Amino acid sequence: MEEQNLTAPVTEFVLLGLTQNPGLQRFLFVVFLIVYVNTWLGNFIIITTVITNHRLHTPMYNLNLTFLDVSESSGNAPNMQLQFCGPNVLDNFYCDVSQVIKLACVDTHMAKLQMVFNGGVLLIIVLIVLLISYTIILVKIRTHITRGKCKALSK
Repeated sequence: MEEQNLTAPVTEFVLLGLTQNPGLQRFLFVVFLIVYVNTWLGNFIIITTVITNHRLHTPMYNLNLTFLDVSESSGNAPNMQLQFCGPNVLDNFYCDVSQVIKLACVDTHMAKLQMVFNGGVLLIIVLIVLLISYTIILVKIRTHITRGKCKALSK
């Protein structure tokens, strides 16, 4: 077994990909290239259409987004700074936070708890917004139906 140098900081990660089969790699390369080129062309067409058509220069809606950093907004939550000093190879094609945390050489318990907490908060917010919107829709439908019944009975 090869001994790893745990003192030098990691500066890059290697993603091994979906498969190690060369024939399948070529096929997937072509598929992803086609998807990438189509996406790029679609975005290019949208951008040129917006630039050339002056009616599209006005915003359809205004959106104000505020991003909350839980580590800064909670009073005693530590700022998570992960250090990487071990292997830099991810056997995964998707470089997600949970995959990168596996490569950290420090205790990642708090980082994992923070990820779960953030996901839970977002889930609860989305659930509340959905429940409120469906409640409003059902109230509007019920009000509309009762008005129609009153009109029908009055004739």
